Amino acid sequence: MVGSIAGIVPNGRLYQLVEIKKALKHELGAVVGIRCSTNLEREFQLYEVYVCIDKVDATSLIPCSSLPDFKCPDEIRFLAFNLQMLKKDVISNSHNLQVE
Repeated sequence: MVGSIAGIVPNGRLYQLVEIKKALKHELGAVVGIRCSTNLEREFQLYEVYVCIDKVDATSLIPCSSLPDFKCPDEIRFLAFNLQMLKKDVISNSHNLQVE
C-alpha cells in the first residue's frame, strides 16, 4: 500500500500534507500534486493525486514540467475508498463537495 512505510494509510485520520507528499514521492519515485475537496462536514480530504506519465510506454512516471497549484491546508483527511461511494444517492450528494 502506498505510503504505508511512513504509516500513512487511508483510515480517515488527519495527516500532514507534507508527510503524504513525502510518502508518495518515496513510494512512486516522483513528486506529486495533491488536490483536496471538502466533505459534507466541511473537512478537507485527499481528493486526487496528480502525476505525470511517460507518453512512450504509458506506464512510467516521469517528472512533471509543472504541477497544478492545488490549494490544500496543512492537514487533510485520507479516507479509504469503498463501494458505498459509488451508490446513486451518494453520488448525487457528491455535488455538495467543493474541490479546492
